[in-house]
Amino acid sequence: SLDADTIRLHAYLVPTPATQGEERPKDNWKVRTFEAEGDAIIIYPGRTDDDKPYTVTASAHRIVYEVTPGVPPTVLLERDVEITVGGDVPIEGVGSQEGPSEVTATAREQAVLRPAPLTEVRPGDDPTRYRLVELRGDAKLAFRGAGIDPTRDTLEGEQMRLLLKERTDAEIAAIRERTVQTPETRDVPGRAARIVAVSFAVLGDVRLGGSRMSGMTHRMVGRDLDLGSPVFEASGPGTSFAFHGLRRGERMLGGDDSDAASSPGSDGTSEDEAEWVFQRLAARGEVVVETTLGGPSVGMPTRLEGTELTYDRISDLARIVGAEGGTAHLTVGTKRREQRLSARSM
Repeated sequence: SLDADTIRLHAYLVPTPATQGEERPKDNWKVRTFEAEGDAIIIYPGRTDDDKPYTVTASAHRIVYEVTPGVPPTVLLERDVEITVGGDVPIEGVGSQEGPSEVTATAREQAVLRPAPLTEVRPGDDPTRYRLVELRGDAKLAFRGAGIDPTRDTLEGEQMRLLLKERTDAEIAAIRERTVQTPETRDVPGRAARIVAVSFAVLGDVRLGGSRMSGMTHRMVGRDLDLGSPVFEASGPGTSFAFHGLRRGERMLGGDDSDAASSPGSDGTSEDEAEWVFQRLAARGEVVVETTLGGPSVGMPTRLEGTELTYDRISDLARIVGAEGGTAHLTVGTKRREQRLSARSM
């Protein structure tokens, strides 16, 4: 449904050729653009590939929908934009795959959904399967999960870009096949959303509040969100992040070897399956890291200070470097009883 103070529709006539010996069919009208202005709102109910219901609600002062033959449509929303996808959210990477949830995108100035530039399309992929979402002016993306204590994640900044990709039937079939993991669900296909988030970029007073990491920075980029090993980059003065949801017992500078580190989660799944793993961290410019040396159960509070830090899971090594001509610091223990080690690098 569409509601607004004013609605303008632009359509064009497509002649239908007649077949010899048969009555000439009626011509078709096709929409080129429609424009809704003044408290405009669109409500679109839909169903996922596995027949789960969802609803898209978009509101703004002005909404313009433009169709160009041969390419995906472009949608422009201006002033006080709010877009909500509720139900079984059909976008993987920004919603829950375990039941009803809600994803909301807001922007003060403008939101645009348009075909993605060729420079952002992976080599060999069909460009028509990619969409770019752009939010301008107090941009915010918020996710709320289901359940008694739902997950709440938010990403905010002055400007935001989110790249989406439409999976093919073959890709969905392959994902469903390989996500069958337990004896109880051996005969149940795994879930795979038709639309998947590929990458994002946020600029200007960026704030992240999430179940996996939270913090603030000037610029943040995430890529390869659909490949199972996402990469996140944050830069700018005052960058600060905390990492949550690591596999039980694992922390930078060592993990627990106790039975607690490998015990099942409260839902019966192993922590290896339920949580995520830190592969690599690199930081530069007045770096301060607070972690636990030796793992959270038996380790000691630890603080690292320097100008460059690298941590690699494969080698299980962390390296902190001091400024040129200066020193790096490693402090272990609490304020009452601590030991401090200083060197140019360690």
